[in-house]
Amino acid sequence: MKYNGILSIIVISLSIFFLVMTFNLPDTESAGTITASVWPMIILFVMLLMGILLALRTYRERAKGHIEEPEESESKSKPANPNYHWLVMAVLAGYTLAMPLIGFLVATPLFIILLALVLGMTKIRYLLLTSLISHGAAVLLFLYGFNIPLPRGIGFFRSFSFLIY
Repeated sequence: MKYNGILSIIVISLSIFFLVMTFNLPDTESAGTITASVWPMIILFVMLLMGILLALRTYRERAKGHIEEPEESESKSKPANPNYHWLVMAVLAGYTLAMPLIGFLVATPLFIILLALVLGMTKIRYLLLTSLISHGAAVLLFLYGFNIPLPRGIGFFRSFSFLIY
């Protein structure tokens, strides 16, 4: 777990450095409500927060004495399913191919559900909640934050998307 401490220091340092650098980005005219410097600031702030949380967790576990250094044989563990990366790649390829045909509105929730299933999420309630919340956040961010139009699809899917946004 000493590596977690080192990683948290690196993440905190880099995120602070680049967060300060984002204040020097030039102002640009943007069609959306989020300017060019806001998005990097949000990402770097979340990165800083995650680094701090990792540091606190590592410190708390070290203080409780729960940290045991792994032995050489334990550190070489095998993934649960070594083919996950191929399944993720297939889902991403399918999403990329389906987006122009069925549009963002239909393709994205299906993509999120399929990806969550591939990664091991099994409870239907959490699958639906994750899909709906993340899809809603993406629509709000791209349509209203960045003012970027989303692919509508063709035929029925295009007509359906006009009802929503």
